[in-house]
Order: sequence, then C-alpha cells, then structure tokens
Amino acid sequence: METSLSIAPLLTILIIAGLAAFGYYKYYKSRINKALEDGNDTETSAPEPASVTRIALLMVLVIIMMSMSFRISSLRTHLSSIENKLNNIQQQVYSQQNILNDISKKLDQQASMIESYSVSYGAFDVDTHSAELFFTVTPKETDENSMLAITVGKQTAILQKTAQGSFTGNLRVDIFENTNADAAPRLIITKNGTSRSETFGISDLSDLWHRYLPDITCTGLHSEQKTEDGMKVISAKGELHLDLFSKNNVSEFMKGSIRMYTEIGGKITEDKDLSSDVVWDKGHGVVHTPVELSASIRPDEKVRILVSAKDNNGYSYEYTIFSTEESESGRMKIFDAAGNQLN
Repeated sequence: METSLSIAPLLTILIIAGLAAFGYYKYYKSRINKALEDGNDTETSAPEPASVTRIALLMVLVIIMMSMSFRISSLRTHLSSIENKLNNIQQQVYSQQNILNDISKKLDQQASMIESYSVSYGAFDVDTHSAELFFTVTPKETDENSMLAITVGKQTAILQKTAQGSFTGNLRVDIFENTNADAAPRLIITKNGTSRSETFGISDLSDLWHRYLPDITCTGLHSEQKTEDGMKVISAKGELHLDLFSKNNVSEFMKGSIRMYTEIGGKITEDKDLSSDVVWDKGHGVVHTPVELSASIRPDEKVRILVSAKDNNGYSYEYTIFSTEESESGRMKIFDAAGNQLN
C-alpha cells in the first residue's frame, strides 16, 4: 500500500504554492503602483524576495499538511474497513466450525449403539479400597440373541434386561486403579458370535478416589530457584491458604492430624502442627499460615514443603505444596495403614 506522497501530487502542490506566491507578489505590487498613482506619500516598496519565499514555503507546508491529513483519514477508513472484513471472516469461520461440530456430534450419535446411559456410585470398602458402580444402559437395537456387558479396566459385568427395555448391571472397581483412559466404561454387545463395543465418556471414573476420599488444595506460595556457584538457591514465601475437603459420612480428616513440614535434602527441618489453626465448617476446613523458606542445596538434593493428614479410615495423605521437582508440586499421595502408597 502507498504510504508517502507520490511525485504527481507533490508537483501539483509546488505549482499551486508557486502560483499563490506569484499572485501574492503581483497583488502587493499592484497596490504599490496604485498608491503611487494616487500620490500617496506613504513609503511603499515591493516585498522582499525572501519574504515571498517564506510565504510560498508556508503555503506549501499548509497544503502538504492538508493533503497528509486527508490521506491519513483515508487510511484509517481503509483500515477500519479491513478490520470489519476480518471480523466478518472470523465470525464466518466460527459459525462454520460450530456447524461442523454439530454435524460431527450428530454423526457420532447416529453411529452410536447407545441410546442413553447412567451410572450411580455405591458404598466404599476401606479394606479393598473399592467401590460398587451401578450401570443402566439403553441400546438402540437389541434382540433376544443379544448379550450386553460392561467393562471398566479389568472388571466385567453382564447386564440384565429390565421390563422397561434397558439393561442394568454392577461391578466393583478399585478407586485407585482407574486413573487413565482405561477407566472409561465400555459397552460390549455380542450377537451370533460377533461383538461390537463402544466407550461412553464418564469422566468421574478417572481418579475415582476424589468421590470417596478427602482432598487438600493450597494457594498463596511464591517461589524462586536459581544457581549460584554450582549450588541451588531456593526461596519460598507467602501466606498459605489451605483447603481441606472431607467426604461427610464416608471419610473425614481426623481433626488433630493436620501438620505441615519442610524437608531439605531428605531431612525434616521444620514441623508445624496446624490442627488447632483449622477452621472447620462441616466437612470443609480452612487454615491460613505464613511460610518463609531460604535454602542452598546441591543439584542432586531436593526441597519440599508438605501437608500431611489422616482420615478416620486409617488412610494417610501427603500433599506437596512446593518441591524443587516441579512434577511433585500440587500432587497428593495417599497411603494405607501399612504405609503402602495407593495412588
């Protein structure tokens, strides 16, 4: 796009300015001649060439400014038009994407073997850390020769047909085993020796333990790591906001078991009992506590700030607020009464 004055407009401006200056000179000179003819004694003289030049240059600048102002206004209008066109194109792309998503969803629904499904969650068994899941599935097409089954991970349950035409069944699953894509329930329909299967997305089965066991979250800590003279220099500071979530009537934190400790190089350097600082509202506990840490460690050493707790089922919980290994920060570890990690 052209962004400067072209030669033709510039030449036009110079010609106009020159004619204006010449006209000014002629006009001024005619005034002088008339005054002399009338016998006016007032001293008169023609304008100096330098004065005429300055006036001509001033006129040139005024005309250039007007021209540039007009061009800037035109560019703004043009840019606004382009912006509007881009917005329209973007809206069209979004609209087409939504249409494609709707088409894809409808195609998936048409190809699906499942008309509807639901799952309900039964009691939790502490000793086997497992829960009973109850499924209800209504397939689109079945007959008396069809057999339906549900699989979750390594567990399989045969479904029984109800008077309403749906199929029901239940199976017990380990709440710590189904933490990935394998946790998604899969419906298998077998007819005359031929099987078809389909996964239906129940995201609640991923990390199923969240439904039955307590949880801990934390915010408010600011940390920094740097290297000086071959050593890791660690600093962490903040006003921690801890939330402790119990599952009422299922699993609750023991009120006197909440602790926070700092671990440097595998050794506990600070251990603080937070139990008396927790404000409980039914199954939700909140605690605010300051943290300030400064340490210099070898590259192979680790610094961690953790919160630990126990529940009324004998499980222990270890939540990593901060770790020099970033993959550990924000992670919860759960242990049984024997100290075996479950998740």
